[in-house]
Amino acid sequence: MQVSFAEKFWKDLGKFLEDDIGKSSLAVQQMLEEDYPKLLKCYNTLIKKLKYDCFTYDPKVLKKLESSYLSTSLAKMLDPTQSMFSGETAIPSHDQIDSLIRIVTGELSIALVEENLSEQVSKNVAKCIKMFAVKVEQQVESGPEAAQVELRIWDNKKM
Repeated sequence: MQVSFAEKFWKDLGKFLEDDIGKSSLAVQQMLEEDYPKLLKCYNTLIKKLKYDCFTYDPKVLKKLESSYLSTSLAKMLDPTQSMFSGETAIPSHDQIDSLIRIVTGELSIALVEENLSEQVSKNVAKCIKMFAVKVEQQVESGPEAAQVELRIWDNKKM
């Protein structure tokens, strides 16, 4: 009887949290989304301290917050990447690249609180790196140096 009561309690508590977060004001939701890693760390610490077999973690309780956090995290990385290549022949400066590296490193460090979050943020980092590579490749293909390289190769073949 105790086991079923405990299971029901934890399940109901998770449902209550999920519903209450959904009904809260935009300011509260935004704060929870921004501080999602801290909330997740507290949640995981609570689970570890309880060491209670009847408690089962339901990831959908915090899924909405996680999705919003990951979306914001991705934007934090993609926005500076996009702005580095805003001009037709824009080449990123060392400072811009260093800044992007700091942002990526910061996002990865924050995500270390939980394995799944780290994996999801790592996927976002991969998207950022892919976008950077595509933008660099576009600059190489369309830059004035690309035409000179092609001409030199053509001239070398004639000889």
